[in-house]
Amino acid sequence: MWRTAETVIHAQPPMQRTAKAVIHAQHPMQSTAEAVIHAQPPMQSTAKAVIHAQHPMQRTGEAVIHAQHPMQSTAKAVKHAQHPMQRTAEAVIHALPPMQSTAKAVIHAQPPMQSTAEAVIHAQHPMQRTAEAVIHAQHPMQRTA
Repeated sequence: MWRTAETVIHAQPPMQRTAKAVIHAQHPMQSTAEAVIHAQPPMQSTAKAVIHAQHPMQRTGEAVIHAQHPMQSTAKAVKHAQHPMQRTAEAVIHALPPMQSTAKAVIHAQPPMQSTAEAVIHAQHPMQRTAEAVIHAQHPMQRTA
């Protein structure tokens, strides 16, 4: 009966990196999990992962990552898995501009009574910035952010 949300963010760049993870859970029958990570190194790269879970009988997982490098590389992956008892949505995005920035978002969402949302984003910029956001949501009866 407990909905547990854990956000672990590690930001270790030498150039003032910012990572944010926000989880919103609105209703036991209509839970919404959002993980937004902003990485602002000197090259102004931005990675965003947004997860929407709309209904326990029809979960929708969307992971959209925008990498706005000076070379303007953009990678988007959106996957929908619509089974009520066992839905799994995985989106992996690799953005490899000339500066070798990599953004990965992996989202796992299981059933409506035991939904798990995990968003892990790794950004390996030449300035060695690393952003990790891990979100665990266990039960739709009690989300904790």
